[in-house]
Amino acid sequence: MLLGASAIVLGAVIAAAASLASVSAQWAEPEITSLKVKRFGIETKWEESGLSKGLMLGSEVSRSLTGYAGDWESVTEVEAGTYRYADRMRGVTPFERDSGTVWLFRVRFIQQGPDDRPHYGEWSGVERVTIPEIPSPQRPQRGRVGEDGDVRFPWHEPPLPWSSNVFPWNGFAIIRSVHVAGAYPADGEISFARSVHWSWDHAWIEVDWPENPALELSYAVVSYYGDWFSPIYTARWFDIPSHPRDQ
Repeated sequence: MLLGASAIVLGAVIAAAASLASVSAQWAEPEITSLKVKRFGIETKWEESGLSKGLMLGSEVSRSLTGYAGDWESVTEVEAGTYRYADRMRGVTPFERDSGTVWLFRVRFIQQGPDDRPHYGEWSGVERVTIPEIPSPQRPQRGRVGEDGDVRFPWHEPPLPWSSNVFPWNGFAIIRSVHVAGAYPADGEISFARSVHWSWDHAWIEVDWPENPALELSYAVVSYYGDWFSPIYTARWFDIPSHPRDQ
């Protein structure tokens, strides 16, 4: 009698497990249908590749520069019924938002599991998108330090027909890197950005020195459109000598 009861219980457990496995196996992986670089971010669109069983809670979008397992960053979770997301690339440095940079994206669905908790499905296939070409400005003249301790340097206005076929040119951006003496300026911040008027002959930038006198400043001038920049790693950097600040 007990053996029969045990067999019934075991059979019920196996049946329940098979049922759950059947439900989870019917999840539809998302399929990315469009991945485009827009003026202010990267737009991802996706859809279900088949029918899903269970209550859909939403989707998760993830991005990466390399595609390596530890290099993916979750950028958002959107509600059920939403199959589009515009990633404004918040927290991404200018060095990772310049021409030629390749970004990888993937999406997965979120469902309510049998325990009433969110369960994450399999990731979609990885899609990639390249930041289009944004023309570089003409090389500026060497910077100098004024009597007031501010940094100044001019650069020439490009020829009027100078523009990109993909993105129109918006203006200039100044990349300022504060780094240890002798180190390559491998990181930086946008210290100045401004749309350029056609009548400009030269532009002058004034930026305060960093508080730490042991650090050096380097500057580069790039062009930009929306959130995107011309190639920064090929831009000409200007190292500003630090000795005038002690005067």
